[in-house]
Amino acid sequence: RQRAIDINFDRLTRATHIARQPLFSDGDIAYYGNITIGTPPQVFNVLIDTGSPDLWVPSIICTSKLTSRACLTHNTYDSRKSSTYRPDGKYIGIRYGNGAVGGHLSTDVVNIAGIDIQNQTFLEVKEQYGKSFEYAKYDGILGLSYPTLSATGMIPLFSNMINQQLVKNPIFSFYIEQHVYFCIHYANPNVQWDGELILGGSDNRLYLGDFTYVDVSKKGYWQFTLDKIKMKDKVLCENSCQAIVDTGTSLIIGPPTDVTIINRLIGADHYNFTRGIFVNCNKIYNLPNIDFIVGGFRKLRLFSEDYIIKEIYNDEMVCMSAFVSDYQNESNPTWTLGDVFLRRIPLYKTHSIQKSLRGSDIHRRQVTLTPNIGIVRQSLFNDYNSVYYVIISIGTPPQKFKVQIDTGSSDLWVPSKKCRLSCLSHNRYDNKKSSTYIPNNIPFNIPYIRGNVYGYLSTDVVNFAGLDVQYQTFGEAISKFGFNFARSKFDGILGMGYLEISSEGMTPVFINMIEQGLVELPIFSIYINRNPLYAVSGELILGGSNSARYEGEFTYVNVTRKGYWQFTMDKVQIGGSTVCANGCQAVIDTGTSDLIGPSWDIAIINKLIGIIASNDETIVDCDQISNLPNVDFVIGGKIFSLTSKDYIFKNKQSEMECISFFQNNYVENPIWILGNVFLRRYYTEFDMGHHRMGFAPAK
Repeated sequence: RQRAIDINFDRLTRATHIARQPLFSDGDIAYYGNITIGTPPQVFNVLIDTGSPDLWVPSIICTSKLTSRACLTHNTYDSRKSSTYRPDGKYIGIRYGNGAVGGHLSTDVVNIAGIDIQNQTFLEVKEQYGKSFEYAKYDGILGLSYPTLSATGMIPLFSNMINQQLVKNPIFSFYIEQHVYFCIHYANPNVQWDGELILGGSDNRLYLGDFTYVDVSKKGYWQFTLDKIKMKDKVLCENSCQAIVDTGTSLIIGPPTDVTIINRLIGADHYNFTRGIFVNCNKIYNLPNIDFIVGGFRKLRLFSEDYIIKEIYNDEMVCMSAFVSDYQNESNPTWTLGDVFLRRIPLYKTHSIQKSLRGSDIHRRQVTLTPNIGIVRQSLFNDYNSVYYVIISIGTPPQKFKVQIDTGSSDLWVPSKKCRLSCLSHNRYDNKKSSTYIPNNIPFNIPYIRGNVYGYLSTDVVNFAGLDVQYQTFGEAISKFGFNFARSKFDGILGMGYLEISSEGMTPVFINMIEQGLVELPIFSIYINRNPLYAVSGELILGGSNSARYEGEFTYVNVTRKGYWQFTMDKVQIGGSTVCANGCQAVIDTGTSDLIGPSWDIAIINKLIGIIASNDETIVDCDQISNLPNVDFVIGGKIFSLTSKDYIFKNKQSEMECISFFQNNYVENPIWILGNVFLRRYYTEFDMGHHRMGFAPAK
């Protein structure tokens, strides 16, 4: 392909018609086209992404085997070989659901579909993280969303094409060839490409009838109002909802409640230890159509062959639903319509693009079908039979830390090298020794019941259970107050709660693991060994659960308030007495060893178990332990009993001192807190996908 030599001539000729850019499939989960950058031109394959605004390609200086393996297998841009290159130098990091990139801005001429875009700023990437980038057929990403989404401040390529009068109309459209799916993919033999990006208009040879237009409801993503979704006699999104068309997403992502209904109606099952939502391949041609209603009346219909994905797994064909949940934010009713939708419904985008730039958060796309993800197990270690910690590392090369696993908070923090007296007995993070450290410097302060920490935020790679979590923001503590911190075996705390209770907007480690495709399912579970003498005191399972560690089936209860792992407890029974009789709220908290409840409930329980002293500790007669009643927690209609051996602690420093684990809440609060005394008896699963918890007797 010859590039235009004179920009004025290019404007005169190119602005009179539309340009077509062939697209090629990367495993039917992404579509890319060819561009060139520089003079003479350097060729790149770029993913066409309507869900982000920026253009980036790998740089020639992206050579590290540790942080940039993806660059080593792709085309790289060499600014020294381009006579039209202009340096910028500003460092930028962009995070996606399946990875992250970092580098510096540069400016050069970019050619797409035979058209030269002058003075186009793009990101020259020198660091790439994520297996999907490593195995992708494309080198970089070309964003086609509104400029308001830009995290870099650069003007998107299509906006520059409009500004430079290189397209006939401020319109582009997107077509994907409909392949026929069998055990392998057979394409139309007369088509040498898999789709087409049309710049400046549309191609009426590639669609039937007339367009149904909907207005962009919020400029940023290509977002519009979806009237409703119909499936058989079921109506979802009944009072309308928001939807985004995203060519960088392969599946259809929706609110968990709606997606669960759809998958139930098509007979899909979300198996444990697998990422897919499977259906019986023999039944897919009998499955119902799904209609997306737009523009007040127009049905955009998907057939079962559109929304069922066939793959070969272990030499057998498996069939999966293309409908997946927005597991991070159930309260967000927005749908994301990816390539599964676009293969049936061509996309025509005609709303003019604003030229003004505003700051925006980095786009975090949902993970689609990422290879090599799984369930991982992390050993738990005992800190005075009270709380449990794991070993992680931060930085490059790795610096090791012991961190308490805490479902009652969401933040990760470790002591900083700058923390002096209060941190001398613990490992400390030295950001000067990490090549992947990114300064943040926002101050943080986290209060706890028996202490607090403060310091500033930093960003680095965190290795958790052998998995590298890229661009993880955490707290560097420069001061710790509290006796518990001073004598603890652990250095810091790793929170496993929801994003809603995080400090300073830090994304929790586990949510980043979900977004980066590092775990099979948005689930973790905890097993605690009841024998404190074992070297390994339990295990944390990331991405699922371990059936070898529990008996029977889980009893599930829904999370009632995202933040803590909070749920409704039916009641608590002891002997013939009942507290929490009409139901009450409870929280599972691995950062607590006790069973904490409202003072009025705890007073009744401790009286019934024969408390003989109650100062800072609630003392019982050690000789009476075997005679004490069980305490039954009724959850989800099922009884979870604790015996006196569970809820009485025999102080080893005093053979005759036995202490009740039932303690008053530190504030007058009706919420119960079930700590590790409860988890030692009951294996617990924390499901962020369905926002629920499951309990089963631990083996």
